[in-house]
Order: sequence, then structure tokens, then C-alpha cells
Amino acid sequence: MPVWTSKMRPNLIVFITLLSTKIFAAEQPLFAECCLPYSPDRPQISCSNLDVFANVLYLHATQTVDWADVAFIDNPNRQKHAFKGVAFGWDPGFRVGIGYNMEYDGWDTQFSYTWFRTRTSEYIRPSHGIVKPSYWGFTTFLTESFISGQLHWNIKFNMLDWDLGRPFWLSEDLSIRPLIGLKGGLIDQTIFTNWQNPTIFFPFTETTLVATENLKQNFRGLGPKGGIRCKWVLGNIDKYSFSLLGDFEAAFLWGHWKFKDHFKDNFLVAVNTRVANRNFGALMLQSLIGFGFDFNFRNDLSHFSFKMGYEIQDWFSAYQLFDDNTGQHNNDLILQGLNLNFRLDY
Repeated sequence: MPVWTSKMRPNLIVFITLLSTKIFAAEQPLFAECCLPYSPDRPQISCSNLDVFANVLYLHATQTVDWADVAFIDNPNRQKHAFKGVAFGWDPGFRVGIGYNMEYDGWDTQFSYTWFRTRTSEYIRPSHGIVKPSYWGFTTFLTESFISGQLHWNIKFNMLDWDLGRPFWLSEDLSIRPLIGLKGGLIDQTIFTNWQNPTIFFPFTETTLVATENLKQNFRGLGPKGGIRCKWVLGNIDKYSFSLLGDFEAAFLWGHWKFKDHFKDNFLVAVNTRVANRNFGALMLQSLIGFGFDFNFRNDLSHFSFKMGYEIQDWFSAYQLFDDNTGQHNNDLILQGLNLNFRLDY
């Protein structure tokens, strides 16, 4: 059995020091000189710095809505009805922002603005059917003899985000950034419809019936948000890093909806439908999955990152208009598509 001597104490101290240093280095792989372990989303040396970022968005909007009912009555005993829905295409948008990496405890804050516009046009060609508009203004009209119609639908999306977060390393390759903050903005939807029937019979004459119904729904909201952003480093080549990304955010906004509905025809009939404004909470869920590329430059004082992912936003109960076909609506507005992010920390 070995005998403990005072000469062995310095060697033991050196061994414990080396062992603890190795373990700590494995858990905290990258260090800055002035703050907590380096996050792959900021420069390795400079901790107190500004960052700017820009996102190129290419999104597709989805909203389940029926805007007209076409009744085919070739045989009075066998009628067929077809509800006409709305389908949006793919449109570009952008997100720009600025942030600040704090010296204190590795915290950072970000502020961003998102802009997106989309529109669609739908048509019902003259056929053997009778076209019935879905919206409320038409229900006060006496005739159901339209044979064609058009719809033009515009959505304007403007959103501001502020968040405060701090990255943590869970392992050598996996980091997370929990965040809290605020989200607020507006989602405006405008609907223009036109209806025609060129052969309306009145006593001793034939005439053309033309009608329009224009609707608006404006949403304003503000509320808290929270989420988490995950980054799994797949590998490094020299100073370049490649990673897998996964983000999730949720927000609960106090929302205000405002409505307008105006119907008129070429016989001087005009109907203005008043719908009371609504105020209640609006839930939003957002997620992204993708890949990232990072590297430092200027002697590790600056940092650049590129991210590419697929983003989905689900705005619960974003569509609130009432229609005569299916009644009151609480339909979701879903925005999804490509997200390219460019960020520079300096």
C-alpha cells in the first residue's frame, strides 16, 4: 500500500487542475475574453456589439373561405352546388432588424419589422348555374340571377417584434436561446367582388345587372411572446461552422377587429352592413427548421451568419367576417415558406 508523503501533494494539485480544466473546456467549447462562453451567433472575442440582419421571405398564405355558391339546375329535381374557395399564390416579403449583444451575462436583445403582401383573383365564368355571393350585403337583394362574378382579395401584413434572450450551451455542439418579448402589428384584409347578369327581364325591356360588394377587415394586436431557438453544430472546417436550426415561438396578442361591408348595384340600391368591432385575445404560433453557416473575421471581432429554413406562422381566428353560406367565421391565417437570413455582428 503506497504511503502518502508531502512530496506527492504538488503533483496531485497539478493533476486535479489539469483534469478540471479539461472537463470545463469540454462543456464550454468556445470562450470570449470578456463574457460567458461564446455563442455561435456572435463574435468570439467582442461581447458588447451591435448586429444587423435581414430576412428574405417567400411565403404562401392559406385561409379557408367560400366566397360564392354556384347552383347548377339543369334538372330541377337534381341540383348541384359548388362552393368557390380562395387560393393565394407565393409572394415575396422581408424582415429587417437590429440587435445589441450585452456584456452582462451574455444577454442580447433584438428588434425587427416584418413586411408581407399577397393578393389573389378568382373568377366564375358564365355557365348553366346561378351564382349566389356569400357575403351578408347580398342577402338584402331581391334577385338571385347573377351568372358570373369576380373576386380580388388583398392581405397586408405588418409586424414588429422585440425579444430579450440569452444563449446556453447544453453540450459541445448544442446551444439553446430562450427568449421573451413583445409582438405587435396589423393584418388588413380587403375583399372586392363584382357580379353580373346581362339578361335581366323587366316589363317591356331587357337590361344588364351589375353589382359590387366590398368588404374590409382590419386587425390590430399587441401582446407578450416567448420561445426558444436551438442550434446543433454539425461540424467545423477551419473557422467555418455548419449547423442544424430549430426555432419555436408563441405570442398572445390582445386583438381589435374592425369591419366594413358595402353593397351596391347599377339600379342605385346600396346596402351598408354594420358589424360591431371585436376585442379578444389572438394566439400565434411560429416555427422554423433549417440550416446555418457561421464564421468569424477581423481577428474574431466580427461575425457573419447565413441561415436558410422553412417557416410557418399560424394566426388563430384571424378571419372573422360573417357570410350567408356558413355563418360566423373564426378561421386561421397560415403563412408558410422559405426564409433566408443574413446577419452581421460588428
